[in-house]
Amino acid sequence: QSSRGEAAIGRLGLRTEGSGPEPAQVTALGLDESALAADQTTNAAASVTAVAGMFAALDVRTSNLAVLDISGSMGNEISPGVRLVDVVTQAAVASWDAWPPGSATGLMTFHADANAKPTINTVIPLTINTTEEWVSARPQYEASLGAITTGGGTPLYQAIWEGYSYNKDNYKEGLANRVIVLTDGKDEDTYGAMSQADLLSQLPSTPDASQPISIILIAIGPDAD
Repeated sequence: QSSRGEAAIGRLGLRTEGSGPEPAQVTALGLDESALAADQTTNAAASVTAVAGMFAALDVRTSNLAVLDISGSMGNEISPGVRLVDVVTQAAVASWDAWPPGSATGLMTFHADANAKPTINTVIPLTINTTEEWVSARPQYEASLGAITTGGGTPLYQAIWEGYSYNKDNYKEGLANRVIVLTDGKDEDTYGAMSQADLLSQLPSTPDASQPISIILIAIGPDAD
């Protein structure tokens, strides 16, 4: 990555290799800088739960759009009958009860189809967790997560852009808006998807002060990039 690219990513809250949040950003959340010393997140379930628990403890109301990789490797079993994607989705469901009332939750998935075409779907619309819509639909959402199938390549840059765009179109005023991208791989095995250069050219050069959106990347295992 070029220094220009890293700077552009950093402005939107993306973490590049060997980098992390500014100390002021960390202390603003009431955290110790040493809590973020690790270079790579390798335990996705613990990460999802920890993020939810942190904001619950701080009573910070957030809008959390998860963008989940469901490419072929996410279907690998980590124990008999338990896929990697199952661990992540189960942790996501468990985290729902940790978010403070008035927070928003949503989920998009991404992979490449049999023709290597990027396929990005909204599984759970971004919804405030105290609304009747959320309460009535939650059982259906949980069932949808349990039935997720995996396969194909990883259009990571395309997914980041579409998650960011969806959040802008569905921005939740009064909440800290965040796009949380979870992947175990790197951008590969797709046709016609955005490149890193494409993504950087589309992202704003400076944050929108009126509608700021942070992007959090959670790497699942050593192959994520």
